[in-house]
Amino acid sequence: MAHEIVHQKHKDMYRILHFLGFFLLHVFFLIDIGFQAVIDRFADYSESDLQTMHYMIFGLPSKFGVIFNYSRPPILERIRYAKDEIEST
Repeated sequence: MAHEIVHQKHKDMYRILHFLGFFLLHVFFLIDIGFQAVIDRFADYSESDLQTMHYMIFGLPSKFGVIFNYSRPPILERIRYAKDEIEST
């Protein structure tokens, strides 16, 4: 309890919230700049180039699926891989 009281006394939560707000504002700004760059890059080709349109419709969702649905190998497979690495060195 004393530990939490000291956090309140030093206003640590306010500092953390301000830092996270400042950090996230900049991160989202950089992400927005990145998305705008990608959109501008494809905007020149997407209306006339069927290959680019095909990539935007079918290629990007599959890449996002790999990024967002990545799962680690099962624990036994990871242990086996670690043992093989240790034995090979």
